Amino acid sequence: MLTVAAMGRPVSYEEVPLAHVRTRSTDLAAMFSYFTTTGLDVDVTGLRREFPEVGWHGFDDWARTQDWTSILTPEPSDR
Repeated sequence: MLTVAAMGRPVSYEEVPLAHVRTRSTDLAAMFSYFTTTGLDVDVTGLRREFPEVGWHGFDDWARTQDWTSILTPEPSDR
């Protein structure tokens, strides 16, 4: 379990087997497989230098701007 400081509460996660993901979406399974086998390398410094107008921010900065109460409150079921 992780604790995300910006959200102020623990976050739990569970790995879903790639075979199960593939039954739902072959595209998503292909993407996850690529990330697992090849990885993803991004030149963040280069992107920030080349595109300063984007207004780059990190995950923590983004997370601090979210209304976590609204996001984490389950919606009523239609059942």
